[in-house]
Amino acid sequence: MLWIFSEVYYPEETGTAYYITQIAEHLALNQPVSVLCSQPAYSCAGVKAPYNEFKRDVRIIRCPSVFLQQKSIFIRLARMASITISMLFTALFCVRRGDSILAVTNPPSVPILAALLSFILRIRFSLLIHDIYPDIMAVCGLTTRTTVHYRLLHKINQWVLQRAERIYCIGRDMRDHLIRMRGTGSADGIHLIPLWADCEMIQNSPKESNSLLTELGLVNKMVVLYAGNMGHPHDIETLATAIKCLESDKDIHFIFIGSGQKQRILDEMLLRGSTNISVLPPRPRSEQNDFLNACDVAILSLVPGMLGLAVPSRTYNLMAASKPIIALVSESSEVARIVHEEKIGWVVEPGSVDQTVRAILEARGNRQQLREMGARARMAAEVKYSPDSTFRQFDSFIKASRELLPASLLYSSVASWNISEAKAPEP
Repeated sequence: MLWIFSEVYYPEETGTAYYITQIAEHLALNQPVSVLCSQPAYSCAGVKAPYNEFKRDVRIIRCPSVFLQQKSIFIRLARMASITISMLFTALFCVRRGDSILAVTNPPSVPILAALLSFILRIRFSLLIHDIYPDIMAVCGLTTRTTVHYRLLHKINQWVLQRAERIYCIGRDMRDHLIRMRGTGSADGIHLIPLWADCEMIQNSPKESNSLLTELGLVNKMVVLYAGNMGHPHDIETLATAIKCLESDKDIHFIFIGSGQKQRILDEMLLRGSTNISVLPPRPRSEQNDFLNACDVAILSLVPGMLGLAVPSRTYNLMAASKPIIALVSESSEVARIVHEEKIGWVVEPGSVDQTVRAILEARGNRQQLREMGARARMAAEVKYSPDSTFRQFDSFIKASRELLPASLLYSSVASWNISEAKAPEP
């Protein structure tokens, strides 16, 4: 049995939940897969999902937790502790010798939980890393690297990385960071498997027929889109200052779709009378094709210091929509490498207002260049960043892992699945 530990899973639609659900359902085509997750608290907050159900051959066990309304960092930490304890007790009753664990870094306590269970039950575990903690918290100013709790958590994470059989990450800069963080000086066991674009659901469509732009009366404007979370890791401050600099240019309009702690910066701009910006709430994944096509160029942004710590998942679906990208990221980051390699946009150092304004004006000045960039973005999404490409890599690594598993342990894993399946309720 392969157990996947992740806070978020179906029916959630957040980036991590979507990708983990797709990965689990694919892996279940060839082996028994169960998922330990929590009740929905993000895009589907308030939905009470079944405690135990099957979906596409994946057994889903949702662990109870408290503090579903995440209004502060302290509530988030309390929720994380609640989820971790709940998952621990559930796992002790469900996970068996011969099973293996794939732990997702959401919340950051889950990899630690997987390492402890691996030690207690003498089973193997791997990590799927989308974000690196506690480094992100330090970069965002939520803690400092000199505090006792940061150094302790850093040491614990180093131990977890050293114990993991395999580590899957989503960016080349992230792989380099993990090599340093693990402290062994070796890349052995650290594998790069990028995220993917949903090229079936998302297709390029003309601005003239876009329902969102028609609704907002922006069909004839040069539209710059920011779609996604506006949390601590995202450089909304630089974008806000750039928007103020361009306020007199009535041909350029900015659309923000999403939410987060830094949305207040944009709300304050609207209260002061800014007319070149629209701020809209998050929209469901089913509407992606419409809102990702509601622009001429899209913007991604991370605060300075985020190199190797995260990769904005929205990158790939913007490429599927044939959108050029202005990326406020480090030149050595995964997103910057993709933008340069595929020639699909501009890379701006985070915090640089002048470069951001210059990139936007350059994009506005050459519509033919935008069309060519968009075509290259779509081609790269189809060829290099497809679900099939990602799933083939997972299949290869999982197969290699199973070939190393003794036959007796493999039998016990399959047997435990059959017992669990017989007792599980119908979906």
